[in-house]
Amino acid sequence: MAARFFILAGEASGDTLGSEVMQACNSAYGPCSWFGMGGSKMGAQGLTSEEDMEELSIIGIAGVVVALPRLASLADRLLEQIMQDRPDAVFTIDSKMFSVRFALRLKQRMRAAGWSAPIIHVVAPTIWAWGKWRKNGFEDAFDGLICLFPFEPALFNQQKVKAVFAGHPAAWRTDLEPHPNGNNTKRNKNLICLLPGSRWREIMTHLPVFLQACETYQKEHHPEAHFCLPTLPYLRPRIEAICAESTLNNFSIIDDKDAVSDSLTQASSTLCVSGTVTLEAALAGLPGTVCYTLSWLDSLFARFFVSLKTPVLPDIILAEAHYPVLLSKQVTHDNLVAALLVEREQFEARRDALDDVSKRLRTLLRTDEPDFVSSLHACLKQIL
Repeated sequence: MAARFFILAGEASGDTLGSEVMQACNSAYGPCSWFGMGGSKMGAQGLTSEEDMEELSIIGIAGVVVALPRLASLADRLLEQIMQDRPDAVFTIDSKMFSVRFALRLKQRMRAAGWSAPIIHVVAPTIWAWGKWRKNGFEDAFDGLICLFPFEPALFNQQKVKAVFAGHPAAWRTDLEPHPNGNNTKRNKNLICLLPGSRWREIMTHLPVFLQACETYQKEHHPEAHFCLPTLPYLRPRIEAICAESTLNNFSIIDDKDAVSDSLTQASSTLCVSGTVTLEAALAGLPGTVCYTLSWLDSLFARFFVSLKTPVLPDIILAEAHYPVLLSKQVTHDNLVAALLVEREQFEARRDALDDVSKRLRTLLRTDEPDFVSSLHACLKQIL
């Protein structure tokens, strides 16, 4: 009888990771039966999903507070599915604040019913950013943690939760290599990549000021400058609406499947929002400036609970500063123009430095397995 698994993911990145987890399970245990919540990529791997994955696309503490009633109702429906179907294992992908509460509730329901199944979470909580006090809840909620960064397993009590390093999927992506022969010199010095975020609030907050700064930079400093904005097809109409009144010339919005990787490997620099895309940029050897504007509530929370000096993933992993950061009130027209000028003036030095960063990150973020799915397969064998 085929193994039956529940899997839960929110957002596009979770859909991609979820599909890779499904591939790894199908490889390890033969064709499996899947139910839960996910997107199109997970659907292509055989997931039956009755819920909208976008329900978990929430930004910041304020967003969570507003969405609490809806999230509680979603959790109720998913818990009923699990208790009725009783899968062989339960997987949650990222969406940490929702996933840990969901898993704790599920364990309560399991104990009451006298039944249990292992609960495995993919993408360990960032306790290295928010403090180790957060780890207790995750150790209680999950039986296994699949970690993307090499320093994470040691942060958890292995007697409570089996935490294993799978590597980061982006580290195996050949489309992010700066150049097929490892040479990062064939970049378009006039091309700048804009990455204002993948969530609508991020885009509304950052894209207008990005456009204004680029207009000034182009008109007053570099008339030959070209700009590209890679995005997802469903976001394109809203992005085009924001860009409609912009006077920026030589500007392209790209939404094909290779839009992000092509832009990261061809541009000379980027203005980007803090997040996973900064790691992809670094793996591609692309220099640039990282920005993020927090709500007042998130700013207050970060002041008291976030222990990091920088929000930039590649800089955290290497414990080195390679990307200038502009946060909240620093994300201004003048600061962005200045950042673009610095990147142009230091183009060759920055390109060469990021080429070295790219190579070191790729080594650190891979295991000995030939690809990420194979690495997940090996991790699952350790946990299940």
